[in-house]
Amino acid sequence: MTLELLVLSLATIAAVSILMSALIYTLWPVLRGVLGRLTPAAESRALFALSSLPLFGSVLVLAACFLPSLGLAIDHCVHHGLHHPHLCLHHAPLVAPTLAALAMAGFIVVRAAHASYRAARGLFRSVSTARTLCQAAAPRADGVHVLPKEQPEAFVVGLLRPKLFASQGLLSMSEDVQRIVLAHERAHVHRRDPLRQLIATAFLGFHLPGIAGIIRRRLQVAAEMAADAHAADTFGDGPRVADVLLKLTRAHHAHPVPGVGFVGDLEVRVHRLLAPRGRESLGPAALTAIIGAATLSAVACAEPLHHAVETFLGLLI
Repeated sequence: MTLELLVLSLATIAAVSILMSALIYTLWPVLRGVLGRLTPAAESRALFALSSLPLFGSVLVLAACFLPSLGLAIDHCVHHGLHHPHLCLHHAPLVAPTLAALAMAGFIVVRAAHASYRAARGLFRSVSTARTLCQAAAPRADGVHVLPKEQPEAFVVGLLRPKLFASQGLLSMSEDVQRIVLAHERAHVHRRDPLRQLIATAFLGFHLPGIAGIIRRRLQVAAEMAADAHAADTFGDGPRVADVLLKLTRAHHAHPVPGVGFVGDLEVRVHRLLAPRGRESLGPAALTAIIGAATLSAVACAEPLHHAVETFLGLLI
């Protein structure tokens, strides 16, 4: 791959990512209503998919653009003439990328580098924090690591093998409170929410900053609501889970926990527990089907995609 082709490829990824992120931002009022009708777990999956859409979509479009040069679609580069940029493995771009193309390529490189840095920093902090806490905690047979703290709190730290930490203060509370809080946190462990959030942070680097922040915040709240829903389903008592959430919030004196914790986003979580609205589900099979359909569509439309992207790149030259 020549330097010119690399720049054009990066410019394509940047253009498609910006377009998709801007489209999500424009449609957000509609998407927010759709998300509100899903179960919390389904909403979390949908938001994770939205976070990955610009990167997945741009890479899929770029791959489709290279299919003609692999003999899997009509190769029409010759019809664009020598003055036109060619997004092709066989035909050289022939024209040097302009400042506009270089700026778009630079934009996506900087965004990807920043996202990678944030993900790497999150990984380091998670590993370091888990190691430090494990040294201070006393493990129990049920997998709970007990911290010698009087303030009642519980949280999950770790990525591939997340660990559940609970303070001595929490474990001195009533059995009912303990069971609800630990059920909530075990849901985070089962769902691997710390790892999901880290991966989503990397994906959101390909979004425009405004919508990236919206999705990140909504994804965090959805993860907490999914864990709340698990605890409510386990004990069949959403109002009781809401009551425990209120109780721990009052006992929690604004000291942030280092992982995915029980306390936070009080108003929206209590409202969802007392008046659950989500009834529609979006399971992994449905998401897999959507991804498969998008991939097949890109392959089927490889020739017009190739033509459209080269035409757009020609406007930058």
